Amino acid sequence: MTAVSLVLIGWSVSAAVWWLVARWLLAAANRKAGEVAVAAPSLGLSIFKAIPRGLGEAAYAQLEAAMESFVAQMDERSEILVGVPQEQAGPWQRVIERWSRTNPKARIKTVCRRAPEHRANPKIGWMEILAGQADADYWLWSDADIIAPDGLLNSIRQGLAEGCGVVTCAYRVRNVSAAIGALDALFVDAEFLPGVLLLGRRGTSASAFGAAVAFPAKRFKERVSWDELGGCLADDFLIGQRMGPVRLCPVIVETIALQTRILPALRHYYRWHKTLRWCRPLSYASMLSILPLLGWLVAIAFSPSWWVAWIGFVGQWAFEVLVAMASLSAIGCRYPRTAWWVLGLWPVIRCVTWAATWFPISVVWEGARERWSNAGISRPRDG
Repeated sequence: MTAVSLVLIGWSVSAAVWWLVARWLLAAANRKAGEVAVAAPSLGLSIFKAIPRGLGEAAYAQLEAAMESFVAQMDERSEILVGVPQEQAGPWQRVIERWSRTNPKARIKTVCRRAPEHRANPKIGWMEILAGQADADYWLWSDADIIAPDGLLNSIRQGLAEGCGVVTCAYRVRNVSAAIGALDALFVDAEFLPGVLLLGRRGTSASAFGAAVAFPAKRFKERVSWDELGGCLADDFLIGQRMGPVRLCPVIVETIALQTRILPALRHYYRWHKTLRWCRPLSYASMLSILPLLGWLVAIAFSPSWWVAWIGFVGQWAFEVLVAMASLSAIGCRYPRTAWWVLGLWPVIRCVTWAATWFPISVVWEGARERWSNAGISRPRDG
């Protein structure tokens, strides 16, 4: 056996060890879901929700259900601020009126206007506008496609009451409706979540996640500039850097796989990877250690007739397809049978995307006025 083959086999074995650890972390998190029970400190909470433009009727129905999961947990200590694009005013006004009837304790404030364009980051444009309506001492920013499990708001209040600068939530995908949506699920459940769960075991960090990020309003006003944040693609990362330490909430929220078309799904997947590469270049580079498929592919490119390389490549590919299935199963994600081809191509898509992030290829965020050629952040350190 040659030295090259030993290196490649060792590479595959080390990656397999990580995937076994990752599956254990996912399974453990899935078992603990729903077990969180915390007290409810008396903290006022302003919940920010901005509704994106350009989605189909089915996607808006999913957003409605997701946002309602927050409204259902609200009481007299909380308010929800909803940014509604003008073209969606009619349908959302009826939804909000229904929420007011079903939960009269919930204070719901609506800002209906043209989608803001004064910030390069469209989400931050909305957050800045909604901030002018916020009355509570603590703010919770959460994307519109996030589903709040039972006990989320109380758990976040508990973390804030303990004096941490920022409380944030990891997220997972549990339901996939369109086959291509499995690509979002694979990124979140297999690539992103295990690492977050592992880091969460060491206590506080400097990483926040836009799925749910809560902090004292006063601390935000003292440490963060709207001008800087509005020009930043990774706004949650910057908040963690400026306002940390960050504590991971024990409740894992859920996000929706909204992608239904192949090209937008691939762009979304690439943007996720590219943002990670910009924010944590050294950490992202270390992901090469769990990409042995690239090594086998390079071996084939240099020695097309080397049968060991072909066996290793096919074997590694098959193993990673099993990893995809096992990861989604461990976290309780349901996906359609038609998603088999996405799971089959994921090992290659992952390798190609990782390599592509190192080239000067810009990204697009739907609703933004411009393409992004960098994350627009000041990064004090890596790690």
